[in-house]
Amino acid sequence: MDTCTNTDPPSTSGQSSMLVSGNQSMTEAEVQSLFLCKEEVILQIDPFVVSATLRRKYPRRFESVHKKINTLTLTTDRRYVSEVLISHLPQNIFLQDLELVLEECGYKRFAVKLYLSLFKLDAATSVNHVHKSTSGQRPFLSKMVVNLKKMVDNARFTDPRLALSQSSDRCFLKMQNESNDYRRQNLADKCVAVIGAEIDAIAITFDKGLRERDVFTKMKSLTSETSNTLLTDGVYFGRLANANAIAGRFEEN
Repeated sequence: MDTCTNTDPPSTSGQSSMLVSGNQSMTEAEVQSLFLCKEEVILQIDPFVVSATLRRKYPRRFESVHKKINTLTLTTDRRYVSEVLISHLPQNIFLQDLELVLEECGYKRFAVKLYLSLFKLDAATSVNHVHKSTSGQRPFLSKMVVNLKKMVDNARFTDPRLALSQSSDRCFLKMQNESNDYRRQNLADKCVAVIGAEIDAIAITFDKGLRERDVFTKMKSLTSETSNTLLTDGVYFGRLANANAIAGRFEEN
């Protein structure tokens, strides 16, 4: 136990490189985000698997919760088991740590959706929160995205789609040729920012073919290279959802 913060240290078993925040409880916005997604949690997750992972990673906080969940092993009401687990989450785990646990359990897409739910509730708080709690997130990126958007909005490019496409291609090539891990990750983050701006420049023209473009394939291929894979997935799925909506493919969101 970490006596300075009074929180469980992350377990060294499994994915030892996983970052954890050290916070023990959710903010009001995070609780709201969780309960907005409650029905999907109940329908999609296996509460026994998630409970076991929580106990392994945070034994002091989740030992008693896991014991309670285990007493329900023979019940046929899986919904009730999930509701019991959910009721113990807000006071025991920070939302970002829960997202990482869900990702480890194989629910990566849902973890991203949970993050996006919080982002939609309070975008300013969410971005600030992710920046502060994630050691790999670089503060210049949000400024870079804002500047690119201003350049598009202010007609600084003769052809913004072409200019951003060429910029992302140069950045991508430079990243592939970079051998230094830190600089490579830095370039990957920049590539995602530029590709995001490129997608936005296409989206404002309501191009129904946007969802089929290779910009999404390129962005997805960068996920593992970036400083925050969960945030990159959030950017990817958020823009893909918008592209699907433009194409009228709401069932795919």
